[in-house]
Amino acid sequence: MNKKLIIIFSCLIAILFLMVGGLGYSSFYLNSKIDTLSDEQKAFETDTTNKFTVVQDNISKLDSSLNAFKTDTANKFTSVQNDITILGSNITTLDAKLATFKGETTEHLTTIDSNVNNLNTKLADLATKFAESTVNVRGVYDEAIKSVCLITDGSTLGSGFIYSADGYIITCWHVIRNMYYIDVVLHDGSVARAKVIGSDKYSDVAVLQLTGKSGLKPLNLADSDALFCGESVMVIGNPLGIFESVTYGIISRTRAMIDVSGFSWLVSNLIQIDAPTNPGNSGGPVVNNKGQVVGIAAYTNSSGEGIHYAISSNKIDRVARAIIDEGSFTNATLPGKWTLDDITPDNAINKGIFSCFGAIFTMAQDIEGVQVNDVAIAVDGIAIKETADLFSYIAEFKSVDDTITLTVIKSNYVVVDVTLTLVEGWVFLE
Repeated sequence: MNKKLIIIFSCLIAILFLMVGGLGYSSFYLNSKIDTLSDEQKAFETDTTNKFTVVQDNISKLDSSLNAFKTDTANKFTSVQNDITILGSNITTLDAKLATFKGETTEHLTTIDSNVNNLNTKLADLATKFAESTVNVRGVYDEAIKSVCLITDGSTLGSGFIYSADGYIITCWHVIRNMYYIDVVLHDGSVARAKVIGSDKYSDVAVLQLTGKSGLKPLNLADSDALFCGESVMVIGNPLGIFESVTYGIISRTRAMIDVSGFSWLVSNLIQIDAPTNPGNSGGPVVNNKGQVVGIAAYTNSSGEGIHYAISSNKIDRVARAIIDEGSFTNATLPGKWTLDDITPDNAINKGIFSCFGAIFTMAQDIEGVQVNDVAIAVDGIAIKETADLFSYIAEFKSVDDTITLTVIKSNYVVVDVTLTLVEGWVFLE
């Protein structure tokens, strides 16, 4: 038993010894490891401290860079703000200049528009005048000739035109005045005998009528008061018996008045043209570029060249309508006894008026408000350049018992308006 205990005890001691030896070794080993770990920890701490120091240095450098960037950015932002402020000021200045420029441009554009409109108006007027002064001779002739006729009694020849579709024909009084009968040859060659409806020798206008004729084509009449010098015209008729002839020219003047050889009176309301006319043209139409009648050929100044006269369309229309409607036409003239003459340069200088425009009374009896040597310078506000202007105006627009306002320069150089009531009569040669 004791032996067994000794053995067991010995074993226990051995085991204990072994255990103590093992623990010692383990302790040594652990101490060794701890030392190693301690060294590693110190190395780690040293490395970490170094790295932290590097990081802190980097952070310091970054912070310094950030501060520098912040400062630079703040400076640049301030500079940008200054630039923006300057730009804003420049924009404001530019806006003001643009507003001024816009205003000036608008004003200039308005002026340009006005000038362009004026130019367009002038070009339109020029085009109108050019069109009015240019006649398509062939086209106008082809249309107008259908309404032109030859008037004859077998020996005397003249011309005329169809005034209305119901057979009225216009010609000159002096063409038919000595005719016993009147034959009319139309454009298609047909012949018909005409009846005289009436005439007015002072206007030199006669109205004939054909009966039983259909398909007659009348010519339209233009406003002769709107004619201008230089306007192109054509004369269509039968000069010297040459059937349906045409000549071409221009209007040389308006409101002419002449004394016709063989008669004791003056004929007014005349249009002077340079389109040639000859015996046989009388009574034939003078037409414009639209084929409208501006007058009828009547007289030629044999002592000059290119001076021919036509009776105005307005006077033709007045006389023809009165004859057709009432059977006759009554001419109006100034009251009392008087004679008028054109102002000469000597008259003007001697009277101290220094103008050749006007008509001077060389005789004045029973004409209230007017005396010898008074100078008429206007009628109803329309200037009188010569005597023909006064009587052409009365003949074309006024009737018996109408009043006119005559503006006259008296002998004491005072200008007065005289109201006169027109009477029946005409302008006769002295």
